Amino acid sequence: MTEQLQRAMEERALLPEAWRNASEFSDYVLRLTPAKAKRMREAIHEAIQATEEDPESEESEQLVVQLTAFPLPGTVAVGPS
Repeated sequence: MTEQLQRAMEERALLPEAWRNASEFSDYVLRLTPAKAKRMREAIHEAIQATEEDPESEESEQLVVQLTAFPLPGTVAVGPS
C-alpha cells in the first residue's frame, strides 16, 4: 500500500490534467464514536461498491482507492474491551 502511494506521488506530475484533477491525497482527523466510525466506513464502502465501472470507455483506467481508519495512536486506552 505504501509503495503504491509513493509511486503515485512520484508520477502525479506526469499524469494528464484530467487524472491529476480526479486524484486525491488527503488526511482527515475526525472525532467520532466507534459506532459512528463504523457507519462512516460502511457508507464509504457502499459508495465505492455503487460506483459503476466503465471498462469499455477509452478514458477508463484502473483507480486505486485506499482507505485506512484507526484511532490516532496514543489516544485510546489499550486494554480489554
